[in-house]
Amino acid sequence: MTIRIANLVSGDLFLQPNLASALALILVLLLAMVTLIQQWLLRRSYHVAER
Repeated sequence: MTIRIANLVSGDLFLQPNLASALALILVLLLAMVTLIQQWLLRRSYHVAER
């Protein structure tokens, strides 16, 4: 996805910075969601291991 964003910003034929910004925002939100889920699962696994 990062290559696609770079192509949209610095493309030879069509510059589409708005689409690149939207894709970058989606990528950031996706990474944040994955990070939060991972942290939640880690806390949950530590809590279960303490029992």
